[in-house]
Amino acid sequence: ELHLVVIGRGSQLRELERFRDQQECDNAIHFVDDPNSAGEIVPHVDLLWSFDAAPRPSFATLRAIASGVPIVATDTVGHRPFVRSGETGLIVPVGVRPSPVQATLELMENEPLRRRMAETARTRMAADFGREKFMAAYRALYDSFVPR
Repeated sequence: ELHLVVIGRGSQLRELERFRDQQECDNAIHFVDDPNSAGEIVPHVDLLWSFDAAPRPSFATLRAIASGVPIVATDTVGHRPFVRSGETGLIVPVGVRPSPVQATLELMENEPLRRRMAETARTRMAADFGREKFMAAYRALYDSFVPR
């Protein structure tokens, strides 16, 4: 059974609501207005779609990676450092409509691949963006300003 959870109030919300109403699938598509809810919802999903064109990843994207949730994301500057296609999720071209659906089907039909991507995402996030690495970078920055 498939459920789609849309978090936030993006520019395509009305279009998505119309789609839901036309398909008569209001029990399978859920809208959550508060983007801060991503932290609570994302760790419990099987897959995250992230089609944001912003130059930085959304909180939901980062939370998904840290939680080991594979991602289907558009090929944008905000996603490239975090979503490695074939490793932690799948990158799809911007504006090519069948691509996200094809990528989603590939992941949903291949549980071993989805699990491998989830573990790789979780491990990579901890290694590359974990507290220790952040603190070391912060200390190095601080030290660069302190005269010796």
